[in-house]
Amino acid sequence: MSLQQQVAFRPPGGESLEMDAFQPHPLLRGFHRMTLAPMFFRRDVKHPMPLTEKRVFEVDGQTSVLGLCSWQAERSPVLVMMHGFAGHADRPYMRGTARKAFASGFHVVRLNMRNCGGTEHLAGSMYHAGLVSDLLAVIHALRSEPLCGPVHLAGFSMGGNVVLRLGGLLGQRGCSDVRSLVAVSPVIDLAHCADNLDQQRSVRVYRKSFLRGLRAVYNRRARLSPERYEPGRLAGVRTLRAFDELVTAPDCGFENADDYYSRASSRWELQNLRIPSLVLHSQDDLIVPLSQDQLEELEAAPMVTLLKSQHGGHCGFVAGRVADSDADRYWAENRLVEYVNWIERTTTEVEVSSSHSANQK
Repeated sequence: MSLQQQVAFRPPGGESLEMDAFQPHPLLRGFHRMTLAPMFFRRDVKHPMPLTEKRVFEVDGQTSVLGLCSWQAERSPVLVMMHGFAGHADRPYMRGTARKAFASGFHVVRLNMRNCGGTEHLAGSMYHAGLVSDLLAVIHALRSEPLCGPVHLAGFSMGGNVVLRLGGLLGQRGCSDVRSLVAVSPVIDLAHCADNLDQQRSVRVYRKSFLRGLRAVYNRRARLSPERYEPGRLAGVRTLRAFDELVTAPDCGFENADDYYSRASSRWELQNLRIPSLVLHSQDDLIVPLSQDQLEELEAAPMVTLLKSQHGGHCGFVAGRVADSDADRYWAENRLVEYVNWIERTTTEVEVSSSHSANQK
């Protein structure tokens, strides 16, 4: 299902959800302005940043991941968020979404992918764009907490690939540990995205930034484990595909970059999704340009609602007009929180109604 203007989406037995179409800020038209402005010129004035607790979640005997957690005082649903490529849990869009979700009554866990946010000492290997084991370990830990209700997942960019892929795998297993998914500007085909970043001059500055981040992670790992991560090994690496061929694939158990891209892309799991999912995508996104085939596959996926806009950049979506006085200009973050609230509310209503009907019988 594709939602392009003011829309209403109604699940079986639930209330409809209406979403306003994105209206870009008039001073931020154009991909680069829209993408970079919320990273460097941001104001969050509607809601305070909640108190944050650092919590280490154990994945296995070799790896743990760090979550930045904000807890409600009573039992509440949980929003777990995954950041983008070469990022960390304190990115502005992660903090902005946390503010909104916490104000609406959710526990919030901003999760650092392994090695990210200065956590190389906790990890046994590099991360990769389809790694779901760390997120799954966090979900299992939260489900055992008495004050943690249903879990909702949100991912930005590469984090969107992780949550969509995990959703598809959970669907195959018939697992219902997650109530909803939201992916903002998600990668769904890793090969297509990597080749675009490597080949297009218009995004060269972003490729260089991503490679700097990857080199920094690799070099920190090399200081910790020089026998596994050879210092200076990246001297000739100039593309993302070359990095993945040389480092990511062998370190994470793939044969080569092509094998990694194929097996780790969420695109091949979309039809297995059994969890209500919202995907937000801008058609002017130069970092993650979804092909027509990819858009059609998202629209055809039975549990995916695709909300497209003509403008918005990559994880940008700074609005020029705000209809709700309680909302700010960060449209995608508001839609994300609006969606998980709606899923939580309508699912709870259906469960209560079903329980009431069963008791009457």
